[in-house]
Amino acid sequence: MDIFRHCCVGVCLAIITAVISVSRGEPADSSSVLPPGVKAVWDVNKAFREVTATRERICINGLWQWQPAERGAETVPQDHWGYFKVPGAWPGITDYMQKDCQTVHAHPAWGNIRFGSLTAAWYRRTITIPASWANRRIALIAEYVNSLATVFLDGQKVGEIVFPAGELDITSAVRPGETHTVSILVEALPLKGVMLVHRDSNTARQVQGSVNRRGLCGDVWLVAQPQGVRIEAIRVETSIRKNLVRFVANLKNAEANKKYSLRAIVKEGTSVVKEFVSPASLVDTTAESQLVLEASWRPEKLWDIHTPQNQYTVEVALLDERGQVLDAAWPERFGFREFWIDGRDFYLNGTRIFLCAVPLDNAQIGAAWASYQGARESLQRLKSFGINFVYTHNYDCQPGSHLSFSEILRAADDVGMLVALSQPHFAQYDWQAENAEETNGYRQHARFYVQVAGNHPSVVMYSTSHNATGYNEDMNPDLIDGIHDPRDGWSLNNARRALRAEAILRQLDPTRIVYHHSSGNLGSMHTSNFYPNWVPIQEMCDWFEHWATVGVKPFFTCEYGAPFTWDWAMYRGWYKGQREFGSAVVPWDFCLAEWNAQFLGDRAYNISDQERRNLKWEAAQFRSGRLWYRWDYPHQLGSSDFDERYPIFAQYLTDNWRAFRTWGVSAISPWEYHIYWKMRPGLARNQRTELSTDWENLQRPGYSPDYLEVRYERMDIAYEPSDWVPTLAAQAMYRNNAPLLAYIAGGSTAFTAKDHNYLPGEVIEKQLIVINNSREPAEVKYIWQFGTVPDHQAARIKGKGHLPVLIQEEIRPASVLLQGGDTLSVETGQQARAMVHLNLPKDLSPGTYVLWAEFQFDNGDKQKDQFLVNILPLPDDQQLSAAVAQAAGRIGLFDPLGETRKLLDGLKVPYRVVSADSDLTGLEVLIIGKRAITADGPAPSLVRVREGLKVIVFEQTGEALEKRLGFRVAEYGLRNVFARVPNHPYLAGLNEDHLHDWRGEATLLPPRLKYEVSDKYAGAPVVRWCGLEVTRLWRCGNRGNVASVLIEKPQVGDFLPILDGGFSLQYSPLLEYREGRGVVLFCQMDVTGRTEGDPAAERLVRNILSYVLTTKYPVIPDRSAVYAGNTDGRRYLEQAGIACDDYRPGVLGPEKVLIVTPGAGEILSPNAQQIAAWLAGGGRVVALGLDGDEARRFLPIAVQTTPTEHIAAYFAPPSWTSQLAGISPADIHNRDPRILPLLTDGVDTALGGVLGESAQGCVIFCQMVPYQFVKRPRDVPSLRIIREDAAEGTQCAEVVMATVPYAQIGQKISAGSPGKLYTVAAMVKPVGSPATVRLEVERAGSPWDRAVRGKDQVLPPDRWTEIYETFRVEKAYPEGWQAYVHIGQPEVCVRLDHFRLYEGDYVPTNSGDRKPQANFFTNPGFESGSSSWYFNWNTEQQNLRKTFRRTAFLLSRLLANCGVRASTPLLERFGKPVQAALGPSLVKNGSFEIDEDQDSVPDGWLFSSENNLARCALQEVALPGVSRCVQISVPESGERRGSAMLAQLNVPIHEGQWYRVSFWAKGENISSRQVTFAVQETTRWQAVLEYRRFTPGPEWKEFTFLMPGRQTAETNTRLQIWFDGSGTLWLANFALTPCEPPSAGRWLEGLYLDVPQEWDDPYRFFRW
Repeated sequence: MDIFRHCCVGVCLAIITAVISVSRGEPADSSSVLPPGVKAVWDVNKAFREVTATRERICINGLWQWQPAERGAETVPQDHWGYFKVPGAWPGITDYMQKDCQTVHAHPAWGNIRFGSLTAAWYRRTITIPASWANRRIALIAEYVNSLATVFLDGQKVGEIVFPAGELDITSAVRPGETHTVSILVEALPLKGVMLVHRDSNTARQVQGSVNRRGLCGDVWLVAQPQGVRIEAIRVETSIRKNLVRFVANLKNAEANKKYSLRAIVKEGTSVVKEFVSPASLVDTTAESQLVLEASWRPEKLWDIHTPQNQYTVEVALLDERGQVLDAAWPERFGFREFWIDGRDFYLNGTRIFLCAVPLDNAQIGAAWASYQGARESLQRLKSFGINFVYTHNYDCQPGSHLSFSEILRAADDVGMLVALSQPHFAQYDWQAENAEETNGYRQHARFYVQVAGNHPSVVMYSTSHNATGYNEDMNPDLIDGIHDPRDGWSLNNARRALRAEAILRQLDPTRIVYHHSSGNLGSMHTSNFYPNWVPIQEMCDWFEHWATVGVKPFFTCEYGAPFTWDWAMYRGWYKGQREFGSAVVPWDFCLAEWNAQFLGDRAYNISDQERRNLKWEAAQFRSGRLWYRWDYPHQLGSSDFDERYPIFAQYLTDNWRAFRTWGVSAISPWEYHIYWKMRPGLARNQRTELSTDWENLQRPGYSPDYLEVRYERMDIAYEPSDWVPTLAAQAMYRNNAPLLAYIAGGSTAFTAKDHNYLPGEVIEKQLIVINNSREPAEVKYIWQFGTVPDHQAARIKGKGHLPVLIQEEIRPASVLLQGGDTLSVETGQQARAMVHLNLPKDLSPGTYVLWAEFQFDNGDKQKDQFLVNILPLPDDQQLSAAVAQAAGRIGLFDPLGETRKLLDGLKVPYRVVSADSDLTGLEVLIIGKRAITADGPAPSLVRVREGLKVIVFEQTGEALEKRLGFRVAEYGLRNVFARVPNHPYLAGLNEDHLHDWRGEATLLPPRLKYEVSDKYAGAPVVRWCGLEVTRLWRCGNRGNVASVLIEKPQVGDFLPILDGGFSLQYSPLLEYREGRGVVLFCQMDVTGRTEGDPAAERLVRNILSYVLTTKYPVIPDRSAVYAGNTDGRRYLEQAGIACDDYRPGVLGPEKVLIVTPGAGEILSPNAQQIAAWLAGGGRVVALGLDGDEARRFLPIAVQTTPTEHIAAYFAPPSWTSQLAGISPADIHNRDPRILPLLTDGVDTALGGVLGESAQGCVIFCQMVPYQFVKRPRDVPSLRIIREDAAEGTQCAEVVMATVPYAQIGQKISAGSPGKLYTVAAMVKPVGSPATVRLEVERAGSPWDRAVRGKDQVLPPDRWTEIYETFRVEKAYPEGWQAYVHIGQPEVCVRLDHFRLYEGDYVPTNSGDRKPQANFFTNPGFESGSSSWYFNWNTEQQNLRKTFRRTAFLLSRLLANCGVRASTPLLERFGKPVQAALGPSLVKNGSFEIDEDQDSVPDGWLFSSENNLARCALQEVALPGVSRCVQISVPESGERRGSAMLAQLNVPIHEGQWYRVSFWAKGENISSRQVTFAVQETTRWQAVLEYRRFTPGPEWKEFTFLMPGRQTAETNTRLQIWFDGSGTLWLANFALTPCEPPSAGRWLEGLYLDVPQEWDDPYRFFRW
């Protein structure tokens, strides 16, 4: 059924079409407004009512008269009434979530009113007070009001009800037995206004702010109660552990000298189950008057999520000393249950329960969804895929943030769904006053939500403090344990206020758990918004091992997305120094194929139409220089439109969910579950559906929607269940999130391991794990079988082993080799395991096998799982032995750490140990061992490679590869790679099924990330990448790594990737470099020193050694290039280091390669016959961007091309022998879609129409070349002040545009006067090429209207030109002006000088008639640097930069395959270490070794503190190279908060010089958490070395910071290290050393053509 079709009232199934009749209980004027069939029935005799012995209440919901009003109105209108239902929120305010579904029956006199802008409205109806209510207290109750309800009876004001709810005594204003008119003015006030109402309602009405859900949003009642003492509220407390029930009654009007007792009658249906009576006792009336009835009781029928029908009703009565009933409260529904925390686990009714949660939005969407029927349907759908816990999604409790929860919680009780009810957010209340807890309104509002939770058994927690108390380290796998709390100052301050709010909640309701949403370690549990971006799947599986081992609190990933849909873009929360999160207007940079390629390989580039449309749209935004929201794409970034994402989602969910549940993670949350289901094709979306209403019976509790139209389209919210199609991700949820889970896991040492490569004769150890999160014990019969994969399935599963979810079929062994089975019993909340040992026969044939298991549960559930196993052949040493014999005596090994030595010894490969300065003469092969190269240590030069030396470089660190050799690297643990040259001898006997999830752990990188916490990125973990500070996710082990440190494919030189992987397949962990007659093979595959050997890794090593040691190693001979074509191509080749001769007849020879670009046809066509003969004799042509017509003019090939838009193409990897070897679909992925002359015929091999190869490989066509996208790759957008070439004075500005489409350089200045004439002028000089510029003067604020906009001018290069505009000011500009030069062209360099804006007509700068003028610009000639100037630009064209990088590698590879190679400095760099520092530390006695005066303060240092008890001491310490430390201790004190400081004077700092600050530190109980250091200039007290904060933990940690000097100060400086408050700090080995700028490194020159920027690092981290 459509989820809310049954939200109709009562039993009416069709709209009543009876003619309106005016009778008792109906308004007389209804027929003029209401359509046929709609009635406003006000007869209280037809209303829902509830009666006890002493009280009665009548629901007066229904169709009320209604009309818009003005705030503060005091007179009830007499006419122009329309109608609107109570309860309900006024329509007109909608968004992606909030939807209208209730009709306003408008009066014609209203006109075209905009309901969304209403801030007040009148309600009116009649009420008849029953005569039986005489002598009772009569009240009007509004259960939820947004925000202020002023009540009038018969036109007279009788009082107010203020948000969130209230009860108004109207006894004196009504007469039992008579009919009255009740009118209510409801005003929508924001929270601040609500807080002011009690003091000054007029001021309250002036408060501005939005209220999204306005009106009488909860039930409205007439109530009759006893006049005297009465029960206000009943709380039922049940305890399984104590076999106890408590009935706590809050009393009103209790008398201090009287005794009272409670009687509680518990019923199931109409049957009495139990009756309790408390002894009579006095009540403490000085506090909150409470009376408690406590009794031993534990019924057999407990409420639980699988037994929600087990509910009782209790009738509680207040008795006097004689046992007479003073008041009988309303019956309370409850369930006997107990929910608690024990250690890190949740328990329900005595058994452990693991929670899977999603936010519940129903109260925010609309009345249809907040109704009982709507909520029940939602909850049942959520429960269908394993959700057992929801938290209400209003992250605050301000007026209008939600509708009533009354029916939602009743539905949760009946469905069996646990609930966390949101409580008010502490941040919206003032906590400054000493008695804030009593005066700031928090207690009053929290009390309301406690009453909302009431006795609903489903509500087991309160959630609060949403997204306000977390800290960056709350995702750190080593700090999730409930012990660590590395909270920064901002979070610490918020946490203190949050705990004050929590204390109030616990006082109000001690029975429920309070948790702080995304708070880290705070209060009862550790919670986190967990968004780890592209965390490797294996690491995510291992993330919670620390918590599961030592954790002491529950852990709740209250928001979890790995990956998150936004992660398929390059934006990571920060842009131009600003943090924006998901609603940012930025260049989101959509990278679907690139990220998918990490998992799908080349298949990722077989892109969908949706991706094509997004890329085309995005390219247009980049070209225009616009920024955009993530939802602006034709297919939104967060939508379900991209089917290609679902295998990746599914694999993460499958592996990670199993691991989380096996670790016993307390609560998890699939945040983006809403995109896991897709709407079926052909679904008629958002059609209006009228809902039926029983108008006669509308006066009952709950919402009554009128229609459904625009839906919040989500599987738990909209349409029929059959309208939703589960994707692979949804299927993964069904499979792995059900209460019962059984699967095949890793062995006993690591259940998360995915070991799959084995040799015959080995023993495979696996586990069958069964998890029972159902609420009853389970018994499961299991069988398992191991055997061969059926022949008909073998081909379909090939290459999918690394992503098993791609195998959408059951694979049961065709031939069973081993099998077993048994029965397991699993208690609820527990798990059981069965070990599986597979003793592989020694003669087992190599191939792919399957371990299959079936689990049959006693409840009828059946689950199956399968795991592919790859058997490799036993090693054959003959080939390696033969290769070793050929190279005997000519193998050298440079291996200072000895890890590779062990590897070679095990393979019996003889070698000669060499040192960095050894003579390599006589060596044929040099092996460089793992981690042998360092950034600044000795290593041999490899220049002999040019003479034929062959070198194998085993795994090196990222620091060595980057800083010393100049590679761009990523330290990211790949668990799978792809064969780029699949038939290369290096990969003999290996395929992609062998190249994933290797056994054991890699050891090149430490298992945890070494990082610093960054002030620049608000405390996020950062590392240095290409010298840039970039954010990085924590690392969680190296289990299964196949490659840990990845080399980005270079754009210069002959680099052949044998394997590739990672983002955009741009990294190669097996990379061959050729220069001269030799070769260098970089093996970054993790083959050395693994904690456990893997047969595939060992096979790869043997292949490498066998092939490289072979004397007949084939090397493509060097050829030189001859060029014919346009200047763009030639200029690019020069940038790439390719030397070219110009074509002329007779220049071609067998050692030549002819490179041709557009324009070559005219040059070469006269010599077409000679070129044909040369090609027949072995010549080579590389044709770049030619169309078929031009190519046929001089080539003997009938090539055909068609102008076609190209974006992407998929093709299989070319063969090792192909001229296209090493090329991937990623290299021709065009992020700037454009028309290209794509190949359609005449070539034998055509890859996507972009690449082609003739039959003999003599001609290669490449239709997509890098200089089509970027011509100046080394440019970075910048404004700098230069001293040369000034037009006037000594300095000018130089703007480099790079790929920025347009930019502005200007100033904010005063505006001119209306009516006057002004001139704006500037001197401009394009450098090297023409540039398009114009002058503009505009308002310095919205709406940014212009005083003048000049025409675009194309200025000639290398010449100063003065541009000017003269204009008359037409109006005033009170905000002032922005005057600037607009540069409207990318990839230009422009110099600017002598800006002028003055009153009067234009006078040229160089005119002799020029007179002094008042210039509106300050510093117009940049003589004071860039002071007062701005340089504004929106975005670089990141799409062009990405495409350039890939096509630059593509062209380099194509040329190298033909023998045209650019030389690089790589070989020399091996022998040239990087200078580690530019001198010694500038800090004296930074080791703290010297203390000659023995005052416990190290010599050369000063210690000071405002706390007289603070102390400085020196201690011995055992750290690497460190023996002494300083300890600073500040005890807690009653004195004012102070600080403790260690300082040193006269530390010299120079402006622009970079410094490396390093030290060891640890801390204990530092109240401010953070420690700060800086270098101050003491005459002006300015920081010459900027402030940096760090957070020392309980263990020693080495900190390193790279910082530039901000000013020059040789003396009068003070290095300061300090912290505020109390605590103890230890410091050791403090050094401040001059160093090279971090961004100036070898990675800038030699191997790559562009300059890396922060955006280029794909593995940046941001927690959304």
